[in-house]
Amino acid sequence: MLYYLYILNGPLKYTKISLIPNEYSLSTYNKGNKIHDDDASQLYIPCDDETLIKKINIKLKDTKEDQNTLVIEESMVANEIGSEINIDLDKPIYLDNTPMFLISEKANLVKEQLVFQKRVIHVNSRKKIAITLIVAIFFLLLSIPIFFFNKKEVNNVIPEPTLSVENYHHFLGLKNHYCFYDEATPEWVKNNNSQYSYVDIKKINLIFNREKKIINNISIKDGSNPIIAFIYHNNHEKDKINTFIQQQFSTFCQPTIKAISIPSLIEQVNAFSFANETSYQIKEENNGITFIFDGVLNRESKIRFEQFIKKQTFIFGRKFIFYHENIGNPDLINKATLQEDNGYIFIDSQHRYFPKG
Repeated sequence: MLYYLYILNGPLKYTKISLIPNEYSLSTYNKGNKIHDDDASQLYIPCDDETLIKKINIKLKDTKEDQNTLVIEESMVANEIGSEINIDLDKPIYLDNTPMFLISEKANLVKEQLVFQKRVIHVNSRKKIAITLIVAIFFLLLSIPIFFFNKKEVNNVIPEPTLSVENYHHFLGLKNHYCFYDEATPEWVKNNNSQYSYVDIKKINLIFNREKKIINNISIKDGSNPIIAFIYHNNHEKDKINTFIQQQFSTFCQPTIKAISIPSLIEQVNAFSFANETSYQIKEENNGITFIFDGVLNRESKIRFEQFIKKQTFIFGRKFIFYHENIGNPDLINKATLQEDNGYIFIDSQHRYFPKG
């Protein structure tokens, strides 16, 4: 048996939460509240009004014969603390006359079924007249500046849309922080620095597509933090890229970063026996690395090298190492005098030749 809690108000309006029969502690909060350590039975719902901040105990039974109930444990309204209320399924639960959430056994309620108005507080006729006069005077005063207000400015006002978490790619970061990376995410989420953070994946790609292209792979899966892998030549370059990536994410939404160094790859290749029997060079192109062997690798050498490629592919998240055999290389003509102390011949900015490893 499953229950479904539908949020009717606040930033997460229309969000659905699945609940099994159990006892839950539900807290409504806003920017001024701190969210405590998460617990499977602890629910947090953001709200816009401080008067709606409450802590509620909810008991959902596993049989229809037993009555589901809720008890308000903490509230700014003293006389409602400790009051027990029966939960009627498919009917809104009001907090301070505001429809806050609804509990149902139905998993497919549409938005049109989740629209409820605030409860009206009945007042006597004298109070009604006084309130009507106050409202009339207020709107009269308000209409004066509006009359002179530029219509263009009105058209430029972007209403804050309702956010349904399920509609956008995101993952849950530290302390239940919502981390969005969907291009369609509303502007008010992208500019919000409280419970929501927006990560612009395009900005991360910028550093990988500059003049000195960096071999990289960005793995994005809805519901989990992004994995960013890249290849670097030296520690200075590694630190620079690491810092840039971390700056694009908030403290609550940091990605997993995997950095692989070219010197380390070369060292591992040189450990193979065939690297001492044939010369090779490296090309960095097409977001990958190609090893070009001047000699022909035997079957055993190819198997060992392909196993090495598979291992690096698993670490990096995609295949980025390739190879082929090339007997006689015109690029090496007149390059013999350029051999350096580190054991390779520098051909150009993206090519190095390793004579026999």
